[in-house]
Amino acid sequence: MAEHGFVGRADGGPARMCGYSSSEQRGRSSSQAGKAGLLLPALPFGRAVSTSSGARGRVLAVTTVVAVVALADLMAFRRGAAEPGGPVVAAQCLSARAGTPSSRGVASTLRVRCDDDATTKVRVAGAGGLGMVGLAMAPAAAAHATPGPGPNQWWFDSWGIQQDVWPITKGKGVTVAVLDTGVNARLPDMGPAVVPGGDVTGKGGDGREDFDTHDNGHGTGMASLIASQGTKTGFVGIAPEAKILPVTSPAVTGPTTAKAIRFAVDHGAKVVNMSQSSLGANLYPNQCPPELLEAVKYAADNNVVLVASAGNTGDVDNKPNYPGSCPGVLAVGALAQNGKPWASTQRQNYVTVGAPGAGVGWINKEGHAYDAGEGTSQASALAAGAVALVRSRYPQMPARQVVQRITNTAKDFGTPGRDDQLGYGVISIPRALKQKVGANAPNPVYERLDKAAAKSPGGSGATAPKAKDNDDSSGSGMLLLVGGIVVVAVLAVGGFLLLRKRGSQTPGPQPTGPQPGMP
Repeated sequence: MAEHGFVGRADGGPARMCGYSSSEQRGRSSSQAGKAGLLLPALPFGRAVSTSSGARGRVLAVTTVVAVVALADLMAFRRGAAEPGGPVVAAQCLSARAGTPSSRGVASTLRVRCDDDATTKVRVAGAGGLGMVGLAMAPAAAAHATPGPGPNQWWFDSWGIQQDVWPITKGKGVTVAVLDTGVNARLPDMGPAVVPGGDVTGKGGDGREDFDTHDNGHGTGMASLIASQGTKTGFVGIAPEAKILPVTSPAVTGPTTAKAIRFAVDHGAKVVNMSQSSLGANLYPNQCPPELLEAVKYAADNNVVLVASAGNTGDVDNKPNYPGSCPGVLAVGALAQNGKPWASTQRQNYVTVGAPGAGVGWINKEGHAYDAGEGTSQASALAAGAVALVRSRYPQMPARQVVQRITNTAKDFGTPGRDDQLGYGVISIPRALKQKVGANAPNPVYERLDKAAAKSPGGSGATAPKAKDNDDSSGSGMLLLVGGIVVVAVLAVGGFLLLRKRGSQTPGPQPTGPQPGMP
């Protein structure tokens, strides 16, 4: 696999604002970078080997080779190779930003790059697909191709999504709850991914309508970063086979957010994204309202990963923001396009990891794809998508081990070691999918939760499943290994019997045309 490092070039051409959030503009320019290019090695492929009826002496040998190759492939897939990749700087021209969290607590800033006629740019990517070669003799049906990412979705190159991630998983089998303003499920890009959710505001509804009046569809935007299908705009989520459970809960308070988390847990979510934040964390023990801390423990006890934005005022007041500040929540800081922490990302000791957050657009509730925006909201959504991919790859892995894996495979930036802006480093999805993480590796998110739970009245700590010192605790690796052994046995025995049968028969006229069952 290729090493993914930071590569950038100067971006020419001005950009100007044509839409923003209702939050106060602070008028500071952001860094500009051009889209980076990566030269990645071609995916390996093979071809099926056939034998004629006249090659009796080679049947067993060929069969054995094919079987051994199949087993080797299965074992290699189980092990995975250590991937040194990490985010790469790329992307769009940005010249200004607007900044503070809106009054409803959603921690993001929308910034739209526009054409000269002030219309939103909508990029459409060309269709793309990943080829797969099997060992079956008969041709297999082609897999459904996911549209390629839009030209400004630079994080796809950063993480090697198409080359190193999607051949392994696209998030199938994982439901991600999006606690936000709702998600417009009528959009072609979002409809197939969105399942009925809920509304904890008391207005009713199932979450499949976006009520945002500030950012023109914050909830839809965050969901699009995770699981957009790209069928109309070409803007694709990093986990397009995951499902989105929308939970309408735009106000960030202890009771409301706690209720939304419990709803998500009770309705099948394995990952919960909270691209929202509220000040006042310092008013509470453990920097978390009591009702919310109980909901976090409930999620941990039910094997659900909680992800939240760190906050967007790191260069202003830099106060702790919940729910990101709560023990047991994976708090995400934002990475800028120059490979450094985004200027406004919160600088707090609760920040665990970083993810791309500057120059990151989304699909709004009207179905338009924005070129770029910035905020820890986007970073949180992309991190939630990354967690969904890991949970899909390791479906039986406990939530604690998933977070431990995400944390310990992150790519460190700047001064070696943890820092208060990007935590233990920027998430590396290829590493998280492939590298081995020891059972004794640090797990600060849940270590902090266990301490907080033990101190609470009557608390004895959240349930902590014992971690396995294995890169595949899901059991899928063992199934693959057993399956490989079965394949070897069946093919070898079949080849041997075929050889015996043909060796005992008197050779007859050899056919000259295609054999039955052969292409």
